[in-house]
Amino acid sequence: MDDTRQVCGYLPRDVDAEDYAASHFLVADPAGPDSLYENTLPVHCEGDVIPTSVIAADLAVSSNTRERSGGLRALEDLRQRWLAGVD
Repeated sequence: MDDTRQVCGYLPRDVDAEDYAASHFLVADPAGPDSLYENTLPVHCEGDVIPTSVIAADLAVSSNTRERSGGLRALEDLRQRWLAGVD
């Protein structure tokens, strides 16, 4: 999305979310525009890449209707590809 008024991203596995937020002057606010996700994946990801399915699942539970709609659509697309046996 091209909305530059918000921060949304995943922290590296070795970065503590509370420490990162405090060092960047962010405070917890469920209604706020910014989102930080901790990397809690049980598998190693190369570089700064988070699997599409994880991003889609996170967006699907967003309070933002555009993000939620996009996440649900992406999950359905992934499901259809999986059912069709497409990688």
